[in-house]
Amino acid sequence: GKYDVAGSQNIFVDLYSFLEYAAPYTDPDYKEKAKSGFSKIDISDYSEFVYINMKDRIQQYNHNDYETIQGIVAEFASSVSYFVGFDQISSQFPIFVYLRQTRFFSLFIGLIINIIITVLTLLSIVLIYSLLLINVENRTFELGVLRMIGMKRLGIIQMVLIQSMFYSIPGIFFGLIISQAAFIGISQLLQIYVFEAPLPWFLNWEAVLLATALGIIIPLISAIFPIRTALTSNLTDSLDTNHSKTKAVKYSIERASDGNISFTQIVVGGAMAVFGFGVYYAFPLALLTFNITLLLYMFFGILLGMLLGLVVLSLNLENITEQLLAAIFFFWENVAIRNLMLKNLVAHRMRNRKTTIMYSLSLGFLIFIAVSFKIQILTFQYQEYQEAGSRLRIQSSSLYGFYSKNVIAELEELAQNDENIVDMAYITFNLHSTSSLVNRPQLINLGKYERKGQNIQGISPNFYDVVDSSFLVISQWTPSGWSLSEQLYSQKGSSSMIVGSLYQADLNLYDGVNNPIFLESITSTDRFPIYNYTQHLPLAFLDTSPVGSFSKFPGEDVQSNFVSIETFAYFSPTTDSIGKPPIQTMFLKINNDKADSVKRSLRRILQGVNSLKIEDLEDALQPLTIASTAMDVFFYFTTVVAMILCLLSLFSSMYTNINDQSKEIGILRAIGARKFTIVRLYIYEAFTLVMAASIMGVFIGVTVAYTMTLQQILFTQLPIGFIFPWELCLIIFGLTFLFSFVSAIFPILNILRLPIVLIMRKLVS
Repeated sequence: GKYDVAGSQNIFVDLYSFLEYAAPYTDPDYKEKAKSGFSKIDISDYSEFVYINMKDRIQQYNHNDYETIQGIVAEFASSVSYFVGFDQISSQFPIFVYLRQTRFFSLFIGLIINIIITVLTLLSIVLIYSLLLINVENRTFELGVLRMIGMKRLGIIQMVLIQSMFYSIPGIFFGLIISQAAFIGISQLLQIYVFEAPLPWFLNWEAVLLATALGIIIPLISAIFPIRTALTSNLTDSLDTNHSKTKAVKYSIERASDGNISFTQIVVGGAMAVFGFGVYYAFPLALLTFNITLLLYMFFGILLGMLLGLVVLSLNLENITEQLLAAIFFFWENVAIRNLMLKNLVAHRMRNRKTTIMYSLSLGFLIFIAVSFKIQILTFQYQEYQEAGSRLRIQSSSLYGFYSKNVIAELEELAQNDENIVDMAYITFNLHSTSSLVNRPQLINLGKYERKGQNIQGISPNFYDVVDSSFLVISQWTPSGWSLSEQLYSQKGSSSMIVGSLYQADLNLYDGVNNPIFLESITSTDRFPIYNYTQHLPLAFLDTSPVGSFSKFPGEDVQSNFVSIETFAYFSPTTDSIGKPPIQTMFLKINNDKADSVKRSLRRILQGVNSLKIEDLEDALQPLTIASTAMDVFFYFTTVVAMILCLLSLFSSMYTNINDQSKEIGILRAIGARKFTIVRLYIYEAFTLVMAASIMGVFIGVTVAYTMTLQQILFTQLPIGFIFPWELCLIIFGLTFLFSFVSAIFPILNILRLPIVLIMRKLVS
């Protein structure tokens, strides 16, 4: 709607027929002529608010960058204000209030989606590359015959490209159909249960165009190295069908005079150059222009670079990991079988490396992104918790709203009699907001050369017993057995203040809580301002606190300053009595499972008091809970899709490995090895390969995600704990057991169903 539903109740009527129906019910003393004249008045001339919508406004708000939306709306509002008269109106943007609260969240979601698209694109490239390369290796004899009878290089290139397109084009067709059907179902569910507003039925044309473009570009990129392999293979080796193509030992001869280009050096050098440019220019640019989008993408780029580096480094631990897994999972197995399985892994290492990279890279990305999203959701929740202080609170929009209709007395009586309410505390308005005569007080040091603005608020003695104390991080104080808020009401605390840790360094308070500080307050008069100076002691230096704005970093330059109600009354010219402070917020500590009962009691007491508003923290967190649940399902689905892509690569690798070793399998059968023994051998190989890659991927993802968690704690100063993705790991390792069995059982049974003589004579292409 066009009105804040959380505000007071309103009645909406038609604008142009309002006076016609209202005129007969006006004051009886009005003359009939005056009443009839009401219908001739153009009521639009007396409009207080005019709502103006942009064309296609929903589309304009769909950008994930808040700055982009702000620019679009500012341009539109400027043009409207110019024609109406910018000096005659004041513009308000109520939607921006909500968009600004979630600007980082929407930006982060967009970033996650872009990263997931990038990851799935890379996996698709590696998958098609793996399938093409295995196809080329399995058809080396056929390609050799074609080259021998005169096929040119262009013909081989065309054949590989057509093969790659056959992988992609059906995927584009069926993928768009499935995505359109899924989009209709999901949009209708969201429309019914979440948004309660119409949503589009069809895919965005930009998304369709992007998917089609990727479907064409991916196979072209994937075909580069298979084409190179097909063109550079030796014709003699291609026509040799008597020897296995699997080689445990390889050697290469390099000549100093060849002058070949090293692609590894080009890639590493280019990456370092881009990294240097980003750190030297783009990073300062983002800081100076406060471009959060660029800064966030740079942070994620650095983390992704760290992740890729760990994937490359983990390849050096692949052999050790596989040996450990063989010793752990197959300690009961025959030593000969275990050793033969490890030798197979060594012989197939180069072919299996693509599968290892796919598993470790995709799982590392998914674990990292899933944990990052969880941390981001947790950050938003903690920020709401910290700002709210308690689940239930009562906000006042006027200085003395709690004293109308004796509300404060009824609330105190309710807190004493209702067993569902544990305790109740309150905090006052900022000192400078209680009177237009009082300017914002400033905290100054002994030399009066450093001064910092303060938001001085009075708190009740039980304040820190009621609000969530998990957000209270004390840098320095002198414990006395009382809570921090209770100490403000002691003999020492009556002249003390609770201030932020930032001021300990900025005001050069090297003696900490023993250093005197001075508060400068200015009271305006008709003749000249009056400067008041009072000396105090810091009761405590806080890094963070519930409700208040405290920090040890200069991002919060004007911070909170908590004092007792007596001290607040001394500073405030409008507070006549300490028994009637200007309460801004009342906090209630309740039994969470009885919140509805408490809210009903509060509504009964506050009925008719428009300046007081009940706020339930769970209502504010509900959208985040829905978003978290939806993204969990999305990550589970993405994990399964990534694992299926990896399965295809694993299946093709195991199929090629088994067929390349058909002669060895025939020899094992000839010397008496049973079919079940050979089946176990290759299932063990597939399991060890996939489990090692999965463990490395999970470890890499968790390491990078933990690094991001430390950064988030540093930025927000919130007690955020690391969230290990147990559900994703269970899905990953469960699918690992299943896929390792599926990838090996069908190729090996296809070989073992043949007689030993045919296995020995099987063509090695």
